Amino acid sequence: MKRLKAFTILELLVSMLLSGIVISLILTFYLQFRKYLVTLEHNSGSDREIALFSNVLKRDFDRAAMIIPVDKEIIQCITSHQVIRYDFEDDRYILRLENNRTDTFNIRWTNLEWKKYSDRTNLISELSFDIKIDKDLYFPVSEEKRYPAQVLFNYENKPYGN
Repeated sequence: MKRLKAFTILELLVSMLLSGIVISLILTFYLQFRKYLVTLEHNSGSDREIALFSNVLKRDFDRAAMIIPVDKEIIQCITSHQVIRYDFEDDRYILRLENNRTDTFNIRWTNLEWKKYSDRTNLISELSFDIKIDKDLYFPVSEEKRYPAQVLFNYENKPYGN
């Protein structure tokens, strides 16, 4: 009787077991990497939103002739030809209203504070708040407005709107 060269059933079972372990490890690493990419994409979207908002706020502060409070959570940046309103009424987003256009920044914020230039004016000199990035991670935002002497002279003792 001629004997055929072949693998035994035990050898086949061991090779299948090892193949299964290798495939499960590769699948686990793939799923973890995919989850990491999804998280990274989500975070980069948030980072872009925060960067865009910071740039727009800085530009509006720089261009504004006056920045005045309308309410505790609403401010207006007044230029020579337009009024830009920032609405912080909902802590899940920030609205920027310019002419007939509304920009919504999906940014969670907290600790909104603004300071007047002096007690005799209604001009805001500093705006600060924290952007909530993660559970316990916050990004501080602070913008300062320096007014030219002419603006301060014209509006000293005459709050805007009175």
